[in-house]
Amino acid sequence: MNYFTIPGLKVCKNISDIPKQEEELKEKLLAFCSVTPKYNFLKSWYMITRKGRKRQKVAIRQMYCYVLKTIIDPTYPLKEIGEEFENQDHTTVIHSIKTIKNLLETEHPETTRLFNYLNT
Repeated sequence: MNYFTIPGLKVCKNISDIPKQEEELKEKLLAFCSVTPKYNFLKSWYMITRKGRKRQKVAIRQMYCYVLKTIIDPTYPLKEIGEEFENQDHTTVIHSIKTIKNLLETEHPETTRLFNYLNT
């Protein structure tokens, strides 16, 4: 397998490995939800992908968009990422990526904790 790493996460260079990386990302996000009291109401990927504006749910969805697009596969189509979340528009995915990038740059504690958890 051809991988190179960016802060602890594997980036796919082999297109056939992308679905595996997506599943690993989903599993890690669900694991974070199960060990963090504030997020433990999110017990399945279905609960995360359903429509809703609860801050915890939005944060997990935004982190998924950010990691998938910027780390796992920069060529992944925005429209396909949006379809994962009940047909969200590609502009919503762009907003998610920008939001997480800004929160990480300002070292927002909750976002940083989630990102660090994904790197373990």
